[in-house]
Amino acid sequence: RSGLHSTVLRALRTTIGLDRIVYVSCNANSLADNLHTLCMPESKKRRAPEFRPIKFCGADLFPYSPHVECIMLLERFYEG
Repeated sequence: RSGLHSTVLRALRTTIGLDRIVYVSCNANSLADNLHTLCMPESKKRRAPEFRPIKFCGADLFPYSPHVECIMLLERFYEG
């Protein structure tokens, strides 16, 4: 529940041809942290175009608990 490892985030961010991600998380806090890395604009530290959130929904897979799965579609944003 700690989110994606930094090497996985770097690989997702820099893989050529990877233009769409469906991110499923059971922890909204780790999702927010990972989105910060995936969606921040390109910079010296992040040398690839960012992703943009396109759609989001929650899935209540465990109706008698407070847990909700977060499902988000991210697409790569190319300027120009």
